[in-house]
Amino acid sequence: MTGCAGFQSNQISFISPDTNAVVKPEIITYSITKDSTYGALGIFDDALISEMNSYGWKLRQNPAAKNGVSHLQIGLSLSKDPAALLPAMLTGLSLYLIPSWETSNYKLTANFLDANGDEHYYEFRDKTVLVQWLPMLLAFPFAYPFSTEEELIKKMYNNLAYKISKDRTISPQLTNQSTRRQ
Repeated sequence: MTGCAGFQSNQISFISPDTNAVVKPEIITYSITKDSTYGALGIFDDALISEMNSYGWKLRQNPAAKNGVSHLQIGLSLSKDPAALLPAMLTGLSLYLIPSWETSNYKLTANFLDANGDEHYYEFRDKTVLVQWLPMLLAFPFAYPFSTEEELIKKMYNNLAYKISKDRTISPQLTNQSTRRQ
């Protein structure tokens, strides 16, 4: 048993696949950079592939874009306040009688270069809070702290897949407003 519970700020919500946003199957090459000094962020490539597949995109990992093939370059970063370590130690020493919390800020950026050469930029931000306090024993089964990060990143990937698919189905007049890669 532990007195920890994880909570999402829910700045991003999960979007159910919209049949209007599902594209005809198309292959996209992709590359991911993960930036974290905390050793977190694990390997979430399976979540990305699953979410993109739900909208009809077939991903193949490749670090560089090729002419005529859509390419997705993703940056995923995590930042925390290192000063939260001191209160966490105090919480542990007090046997969880003194509360503490730690906020983790996540940022997902993506550059999508479609097969026509149009470039689209996407950015999503959200955060989780880990609360350490003895009364969190009651919340622990419902706010399991170790799955919070995975659920949040899956929601970010879900929103990315939705936005890319929605942009792809926009009329050609609006597509010309996107930035072209030179």
